[in-house]
Amino acid sequence: MKTESNQARAAAEIRRILKTAGIKATVKSRGFSGGDAVDVGRIDADPETVKRARLIAAPYQYGHFDGMTDSYEYSNNRSDVPQSKYVHSSVSMSPEMEQRVFDFIRGYFADADKLPELYRDAQNMSYQSEWVSQLAWRMFSTEGSPFWGYMRSNVTLADLAKGGQAV
Repeated sequence: MKTESNQARAAAEIRRILKTAGIKATVKSRGFSGGDAVDVGRIDADPETVKRARLIAAPYQYGHFDGMTDSYEYSNNRSDVPQSKYVHSSVSMSPEMEQRVFDFIRGYFADADKLPELYRDAQNMSYQSEWVSQLAWRMFSTEGSPFWGYMRSNVTLADLAKGGQAV
C-alpha cells in the first residue's frame, strides 16, 4: 500500500480550501533531493486574490530558508496540518489578459496610443522609461493599480481615451 507524502497531503488540503474560497488555482506537489515543495499557480488572478491564496497556503510551509546563515529554519512547524518544506506561489497572465492590460495602457496614458495595437508587437518596446512588458506586469500585479479599478468599473476604454477615470 502506497503512503501519501506530507507534501501531497498539504497540496490536497490547499487545493480543497482554495476551491471552497472560490479561488481557481493549480496545486502540485513534488519531492526532490533535500526537500519537497507545493507549487500553487494562478492565471489572470487579481492582486487581492493572490494575497488571499498566499495567506491560505502559508500554514502549510513549515519554515523558511535563511540566506544569511545559509540554512533552513523550522519557524512554522505545526502538527495540525500537513506541511511541506517550501510552498511556492505564482501568478501569470494569459495572452488574452496581456492584451487586455495593454489595451488599458493604450487608453489610460495620453501618448500610449502611439504604441502598436498588439501587445506582442509592443512588449519589448521602451515606454515611459520602462519596457512595455514591465509596465503591463506592474499594472496587472499591483494591488490598487488603476487597471484593476478600471476592471471593476463601468468605464470603457473609449471613455478613458476621452479623459474618463477608472474608479
